[in-house]
Amino acid sequence: LEINPICDQFYQLQSSAKVLTQDQFNFLNRSACGTHESMDNLLFLRGKALFMQHDCANAQKYFQRIIQIYPNNKHKSEATAYNAQCESQKTTEHSK
Repeated sequence: LEINPICDQFYQLQSSAKVLTQDQFNFLNRSACGTHESMDNLLFLRGKALFMQHDCANAQKYFQRIIQIYPNNKHKSEATAYNAQCESQKTTEHSK
């Protein structure tokens, strides 16, 4: 998932601070970023894309937001599994 850097910052800000109402988020997301995806889907897709690029440090930020902000989300179990894989990789790298 390729995300415009401005939209990426927008998603990070919104997921951490909830600065916009849902309607405001949806409008900006559609008009500026060209997508109808919900915030939870965007976070998961971005985290998964970073994970696939072997960028666990940044991927974890997205997975952890899903786990913390959306505890009952459909992506929580996958986000938890990806996050655990990243933790496992960190442990393996530190033990070398």
